Amino acid sequence: MEARSLQTEALVEQYVHVVNDSMGRNEDQTPWKQILAAVKSATGDDVEAGVAIYKDDPDHPEDHFVLGWRDGRLHTLQHGKDDDHTWWNMPRKHLEDVVENPKPYLENPAKFDLDWMSRRLGLQALTGDMMPN
Repeated sequence: MEARSLQTEALVEQYVHVVNDSMGRNEDQTPWKQILAAVKSATGDDVEAGVAIYKDDPDHPEDHFVLGWRDGRLHTLQHGKDDDHTWWNMPRKHLEDVVENPKPYLENPAKFDLDWMSRRLGLQALTGDMMPN
């Protein structure tokens, strides 16, 4: 799939699909096991976070989405920015890499850029050396 040609909304939807597929295949592995346990413990399976997608400069995002955890799956809840969510920056390049070549992410979930989610859940331990670039 040529992810660079996708509109940002379609790219995010494809990314969410790969994340959910990875969770289904690897729910008992790091980082999903810790994330799923933290979601259920902290929020009862209900987490929302704003994600700002940027191309070149994190200070100038091209688009905003609210992603949320519902019923054990990641969902796109809203397209656009609002003031009710904390925002994390995510490079468009990461989404493109995941969508164009999902196999490494499906086989090794630690390759996902989950900093936004782990911070929202208070799981700094999932970043750094456990989350290789």
